[in-house]
Amino acid sequence: MKEKLLFQGDSITDCNRKSKNKGLGDGYVYLISKELENCEIINRGISGNRISNLKKRWVRDAININPDILTILIGINDVWHMHVFRKRFSIDKFEKTYRELLDLMLAKNPKLKIILMTPFNLEMGVYRKAWNKEFNQIMDVCHKLVIEYRLHFINLHETIQIASYTTKFEELLYDGVHPTPLGHEIIKNEWIQMYKQIKK
Repeated sequence: MKEKLLFQGDSITDCNRKSKNKGLGDGYVYLISKELENCEIINRGISGNRISNLKKRWVRDAININPDILTILIGINDVWHMHVFRKRFSIDKFEKTYRELLDLMLAKNPKLKIILMTPFNLEMGVYRKAWNKEFNQIMDVCHKLVIEYRLHFINLHETIQIASYTTKFEELLYDGVHPTPLGHEIIKNEWIQMYKQIKK
């Protein structure tokens, strides 16, 4: 039986999955699929999703799929939508909801391997420095959950920041939030490296 890999998140994971590459989209999930052809890879990212949206569809799009490895990348829209669309944001509720999602998955499969990838940004395009307070709160929650739940961890914000020292911002992220093809390649490389560590 093929190993089942589920990717959950927002537009960065979605990447046109309903119209490109048989449901995998044209971002990092698709790039991963080209390297792991013997795995069943499922993309359930939905553009615009916040953590509250994940909760509403968690049974259908995560628990019922029952993956062997679950990757979650969520959080940037919680910040973005607060500042641009005046959506409510509470870091306590964000953390509570994230814990609920993890608890439900681990109740279904205590041996499930979970990879938590952090949101990321560069201060350009749509992203504003004023967003950093809430963004940093989300980063703190990610670190806390990784330690408490003993999750596998990919700090994409750190990765993108380091890449920006030698590469122009716009070559990594189109608008300070969404990755370019190079940005997706970097995410894919980080994920594959983590996958290899898990499989050792």
